[in-house]
Amino acid sequence: MKLFQRLVMVCVLTAMLVPVALADLYYESKITGQPGRTEPATSKTYMAENGMRMENPEGTTTIINYKEEAFYEVNAKNNTYTMTKFDDFMKAEGADDEKVAAQMDKMMEQMMASMKVTQTDEKAEINGYKCSKVLVDMMGTTSEYWVTKDVKDYAALMGKWEKYKDVFAKNRFLKNMSSGFDMQKKIDGFPIKTITKMMGMEIVSEVVKVETKSLDSSVFLPPKDFTKVDEMK
Repeated sequence: MKLFQRLVMVCVLTAMLVPVALADLYYESKITGQPGRTEPATSKTYMAENGMRMENPEGTTTIINYKEEAFYEVNAKNNTYTMTKFDDFMKAEGADDEKVAAQMDKMMEQMMASMKVTQTDEKAEINGYKCSKVLVDMMGTTSEYWVTKDVKDYAALMGKWEKYKDVFAKNRFLKNMSSGFDMQKKIDGFPIKTITKMMGMEIVSEVVKVETKSLDSSVFLPPKDFTKVDEMK
């Protein structure tokens, strides 16, 4: 069911909402503790006022294009991609889908309502950045964020954040995720290191490279020679 593919995209987006600064920014993260992996993995993230792009070590890429109000899932292994407009995100395609969508809608509301951000007095220097420790609780899971204000132009770039709440508000499911923007304000910094413990696992994401640079609009689109498909394989 296509509805479940869209749910996977929701999970990706939720994860991206916290460590993001909406500006022309590129960073690489080392990730350890992922299920099925014994070696660290590297993800690459591109962010600008009009979009986000996250390249995963598995060869897939998630793109959110605010200008086109669309999600893209790109598979570099077979040169294909899918596109879902914001208005169609989690759109029911039958009675069963409508029931699942309603359940997911309620779950997302509960998840966002459970979010709690707590500032602490702990400080540390991580990869050359002066960081402060912030705890984020959500649905019984506590994540540890080490955030910095030393990323160039970060404070000014945050001013571009607010307008995207209206973009998500156009969709009944995505509107609940606008709470993530408010949470980012409370975190008050760019996350250099994140530690999440859940279901007996500990996943650590650590930013190892940060660059502020101008990004071309093509970064937030699939390659022109890739083929559009209905479902990702």
